[in-house]
Amino acid sequence: MRTFALSLLVCSLLLCGRAAGQLAPYNPYAKSEDEALPVRADGKLNWPAFFKDKAMEDRFQDYFKIGACVGTNQVINNQLKNNKVDVNGLPEAAVEGRAASLTPGIVTIAGPLGRKTLVVTHPAGVSKISVTGPMPLRHLKPDMIVRFVGRVDAHGMGTDPVDALEVITPEANFRWPEIDEGKVVTVTAKVVKLTDHRLLVQVPSGKLKRLTYMLADDPKITVDSSSLALVAAGDAVAAKGHSYSGAGAGGMQVVFASEVTVNKGLGAFDRPAPAAQTAAAVPNGQ
Repeated sequence: MRTFALSLLVCSLLLCGRAAGQLAPYNPYAKSEDEALPVRADGKLNWPAFFKDKAMEDRFQDYFKIGACVGTNQVINNQLKNNKVDVNGLPEAAVEGRAASLTPGIVTIAGPLGRKTLVVTHPAGVSKISVTGPMPLRHLKPDMIVRFVGRVDAHGMGTDPVDALEVITPEANFRWPEIDEGKVVTVTAKVVKLTDHRLLVQVPSGKLKRLTYMLADDPKITVDSSSLALVAAGDAVAAKGHSYSGAGAGGMQVVFASEVTVNKGLGAFDRPAPAAQTAAAVPNGQ
């Protein structure tokens, strides 16, 4: 109670100074009716606001939650208004580059001259993402969903080496097929473990749920997915969406992407080392 009273007093005296008899033209705490909808009626993505100083926004939201600020001080309101970027109103741009780093929902790409751009996907998962191309076997990890043609015996052991498989993202209404012994079928399963060329997978339905296959000596691994998590360093990335380069962007261009297309290939660390060049022969920024 004492903490609440102190916060209320501080905010009232220093921050919120109420304007008697009238409402503020801008209410920093007002919520739009369609604010929670990730896709607008016209089919375009509805982005949440971007805050130049997120810590300041969070601090004042905390004040609001405890009743210490009510949005009637125009000086403070203007500060909060100027801190907020309406992503939906930003100009659109298209960018291309090579993937440099990845965090959940965000891929940093580097352009031809080394300039980095932050490609941000919608937090509600409604950005259109396409990831396709070859992938090294060592990048195959547990929990990935794979599809391939194979056959197992009564114990769930593969009878023939698998020479090709695809990493996919199943549709939301995907029905997992059951696996019967002795039949050559298309297997869709979750990777459990990969040891050398021994692949253990699991399917959620049917009598045979845990299956083991041997991969061929040089299996062909490809990706056809909508998961940004499958992006690797060096992959070619193209994106389009709303672009921002102002305060709070860390000196980089930020693209709030409605579409991201990734063409996989050998990652940066898998490529053959380039021939040595003299310093004078290397263009600035490369």
